[in-house]
Amino acid sequence: MKNRRLIRIASVLAAGTAAISGLHAAVTDTSRSPAEGAVASRSPDLQIVTKLAQGSSAEIELGRIVKSKARNPAVKAFGQRMITDHSALLADATRWASERRITLDATPGQEEKKIIDRTARLSGDDFDRSYIEGMLDDHKKDVAEVARFIAAHPDSPATGLLKQALPTLEDHLRVAENVAGQIGVKPDAGLTRS
Repeated sequence: MKNRRLIRIASVLAAGTAAISGLHAAVTDTSRSPAEGAVASRSPDLQIVTKLAQGSSAEIELGRIVKSKARNPAVKAFGQRMITDHSALLADATRWASERRITLDATPGQEEKKIIDRTARLSGDDFDRSYIEGMLDDHKKDVAEVARFIAAHPDSPATGLLKQALPTLEDHLRVAENVAGQIGVKPDAGLTRS
C-alpha cells in the first residue's frame, strides 16, 4: 500500500514536472512574435536577415579600410557610403530581430573575413581595383538573392525589411559600376574573382 502510494505520488510529480517544463519552454521561446508569428532559428527569414547583417558588418569593416587605403577619391567616397548605408541596414536588421526577440549574429562570416583580409593586404591601384571588383560581385549576388527571396516569400516576416533594403543594394551596384568605369575595371570583372 505504501509502495503504491509512493508510485502514484512519483507519477503525479513526473507529470507535473513535464507539464511545467512544457509551459516554461513555451513562455521562454524568444523566437516567437505575437505580431508576426514564429521565426524559427533555421527559418529562411532568419537566415537571410542574418546574411544581410553579416554582409553589412563586412561592408562597414571594408569601408573603414577603404577610407585609409584607397587612392582614387571615387573609391574612397564609395567606401564611406558603404559605411553609412550598411550601418543603417545593419540597424534595420538588428531592429527586425529585436522586435521578434531574436539575437542576431552580425559578425562577418569566414568568407567575408577572408575577403577583408585579402583586400587589406593590397595597396594602391591594386587595392582600388580589387575592392571595386569585390563590390560588383557582392552586390550583384546580394541584389539577385534578395529579389529571389521577395518573389518566393511575398508574405514572409522578412520581406518588408528586404523590400526596404533592395533599393539601397541596387543603388550600390549602380554606383560600383560607375566607379569601376572610372578606374578601368570592367563591370563584369567581379564575377571572375577567386
